[in-house]
Amino acid sequence: MSKTENQSPQQGNLGMEQHNVPSPTKTEPASPTPSTPQPPVPSAPPAFPVQLKGLESCFISPKKAFIAAGGTEQQFAREVNFAMQAMLNNPYLIDCARQYPDHLVEAIKNVSLTGLTLNPELRLGYLVPYKGKVKFQASYMGKVDILIR
Repeated sequence: MSKTENQSPQQGNLGMEQHNVPSPTKTEPASPTPSTPQPPVPSAPPAFPVQLKGLESCFISPKKAFIAAGGTEQQFAREVNFAMQAMLNNPYLIDCARQYPDHLVEAIKNVSLTGLTLNPELRLGYLVPYKGKVKFQASYMGKVDILIR
């Protein structure tokens, strides 16, 4: 067999075909026009789960401290949602928050003061029950994140 018989016709481009994709001719505006009304940024989740009834003020009251620490209203709403997820996954946290609601407020404030997040995917910090009170605890990865910054 000759050398040219062993080579496939696509061997030069490693089997990848190139397609010519036409570029879009019409460009979209980068930002909405001033006449378009902007939806309000939610400061707290619109509806609280039944399990968390009675704790609404605990999720709303740390907003001023959160924003004063450099957070935005969107970040606050996101962290409140993460806190609610954590509490719904651990009913003991709900019981602790009902007994000591001020500690839940302080835990949410500490999230913003440390610059970490309760996002379960990032695993930088957690709400943990400690001696019957809700506390914010930075994980190992969260502490490393603080040291790197």
